[in-house]
Formats: sequence, C-alpha cells, structure tokens
Amino acid sequence: MFPVVSRGDVDVSIKASLSVACLCSLLVANSAADTATRRQARELTITEAATLVRLAVEKQIENVNPKGPFTLDRSPREPDERFFSFQAIGVWTQEPGSAVIGSYSVNRKTADVWDMSSCEVIEFPKLFEVQTKYRIRIGSGKEQPSKGPNSYAKPSLC
Repeated sequence: MFPVVSRGDVDVSIKASLSVACLCSLLVANSAADTATRRQARELTITEAATLVRLAVEKQIENVNPKGPFTLDRSPREPDERFFSFQAIGVWTQEPGSAVIGSYSVNRKTADVWDMSSCEVIEFPKLFEVQTKYRIRIGSGKEQPSKGPNSYAKPSLC
C-alpha cells in the first residue's frame, strides 16, 4: 500500500494503515448507528392508528346493549397532518341504517387517541398497553412523553 524504503518507513507505513483502518471502521459504525436510529424513528402507520381507535371504540360501546358491529371510516382529507382522523360508524342489527359512534384522531408521533367530541385524550389500561408497544416500535419512548412539542398536542379541531 505504502512504499517501504527503510525500517523507519515501515513503522510510518503501518501506523498510517492502522489510522486509515480505524477511521474507516468509525465511519462505518457511525453510519450503521444513524441508519438504525432513522429506522426506529418513524410515524405510526394507518393500520396501527386504526387498531388504537378500534380499542377505544370497543371500550366506549362495551356497555351498549345490544352491541353491534362497527366500521371505521378514514377522513379523505386530514384536517391536521399530525393526526390520522377516523369516524366510527355503528351498523346496528335490530334497526336499518347506521349510527355515528364518534370521531377520533390519533397523533402519528405519540400514539395518543383523541375523542373529537370531547377533545380529550382517551386513556385506559389495554389501550395504554398497545400504545406502549407502538411507541417503542416507532421510537418515541416507552410511555407518553410528559414534555415536548408532541405531548398531548391537541388536534387542530379542538
């Protein structure tokens, strides 16, 4: 790699080779760490957000009798790009037609679920369990962040 003329040059050549190798190793390691960080820090997917809303709606209607199936309709235009917006529509089996159960927004960075009729964050143990799993997956932390620009950020319609 480097020309070797005398014993002194050999020492310089070896030191230079080791320095270049160390520098390359550091660059590769740093690049791998940056890639891993970028891979972890992401937003919720629409499927993850819908799962959270399904849990919230199921909890909301658990005492409704008779319980009927429901569907989630996604807003074609998001009123706030930081959130996914859904409307839960109940398809009641005893009477024709359907009824609006509620409107919900899910923060794409924190996995907070908002009930848009009350403008309050929905919280209960099963939902928190799934949110924690998603928060770890998207790289926002194990629990709801208590500080920062995304913690309990209200949807623009609240």
